[in-house]
Amino acid sequence: MLRRACLLLSALLVGVLGLLSAGAPAQAASVTVTNATQFTDTTGAVVHAHGGGVIKVGSYCRARPA
Repeated sequence: MLRRACLLLSALLVGVLGLLSAGAPAQAASVTVTNATQFTDTTGAVVHAHGGGVIKVGSYCRARPA
């Protein structure tokens, strides 16, 4: 019984330490996207991305696949 309690406590402690040691969440820079402009990739080729979209509800934001 004592062994099981020690194992459970150890597992809980490792889990809490794992959560605490995780870094801060990633942050992205604000970007303004202008309509009716051509986007290029790193080689200068035009990117064709028709029909994409973004869904935002409250603080939840997700890009919709084309």
